[in-house]
Parts: sequence; structure tokens; C-alpha cells
Amino acid sequence: MRPSPPSRTQSGVITRTRRRDFRNKKHTDQWINTLEQYLFPRTGKKLLNELGPADFAVCLKPIWLEKPETASRVRQRCDAAMNWAAASGFIVASPVGVVDKLLPKQPGKRERVEHQPALPWRLLRTFFSDILQSGGPNTTRHMLELLILTACRSGELRQMQWDEIDFSRASGRSRHRE
Repeated sequence: MRPSPPSRTQSGVITRTRRRDFRNKKHTDQWINTLEQYLFPRTGKKLLNELGPADFAVCLKPIWLEKPETASRVRQRCDAAMNWAAASGFIVASPVGVVDKLLPKQPGKRERVEHQPALPWRLLRTFFSDILQSGGPNTTRHMLELLILTACRSGELRQMQWDEIDFSRASGRSRHRE
């Protein structure tokens, strides 16, 4: 095995090496900034071969349940960094893969997503008359009304062309599928 650099140094090398893999500068900055914010304050001076699962668990624990999406991304970035270190001969294997065994179970995406409540069907008539049909003609209101009445997808409606509407049959067929 090669002599191991400090984790902060190694992450900078990875960021420069993988820069082409990132979609844009903002993504590159986010990648390194999350490590600087959540990982380096506790591990920055440690050598790569000194880092174990418990070190990563300590870094992730404060955000693991509070910010599960951020914690997941930080964990993935740590794992990518440690896999690079393993491939480069600094360590034998990434210790990040077992970190979730040291932390409580995160809520699933279903539990984290808050959907907007649906409008009760009995209030549709009031909604149409008071909101959609109030004021002058408005394209956005007409599109929303069509979405509600046809249950088509918003992307299909936005991309629809006039020749796709058959006014004599009061029907339409979109060529655009999301």
C-alpha cells in the first residue's frame, strides 16, 4: 500500500480528477463544500488509512435523520472518495459501505414527501366559477381547466399543437409523452 495522505488533501485530488464528470461548476463546488462542511471538521487531519466506519458515522449522525437527503449525498461522496483511495492503493477498501449499520434507520422517501391535498370534488364547481372563470381570458387558467377536465399531463398540454386538436369531435391526441 502507498503512504496515505490526509483525507482533506485526497478529496481535493479527487475533485480535480473527476471535474469532467461533474455537469457544471456548481456541482463541483457542491461536492467539495458538503465534505468541507460535514466531514473535514472531524476527519480532515486524519490519514486515509486511519479512517473507519465510526469516523464517518460521527460525521453523518447530526444530519442523518434531520437532513436525510443531504446525509445520503454526503455518504455517497465519502464512499466515492474512499473507493478512489482504495483504487489508488492508499487503503484496502472503503469503510463507508457499512456506516448505515452504525446509524438509525432513515425514514423512507414516502415518509419524507408531503403531498399537497387534493381539492374535494364537491368544490370543483366553486373553484371553476370563482377562480378559473373570474376576470378576462387567460391562457394559464384555460390550460389548468383543460388539465383538470382531461387529466392529461402538463408537459403534453404545454407542447400540444393546434393540429392535434379535433374540434369537431371535441378531442385531442398529443404526440408528446413525458
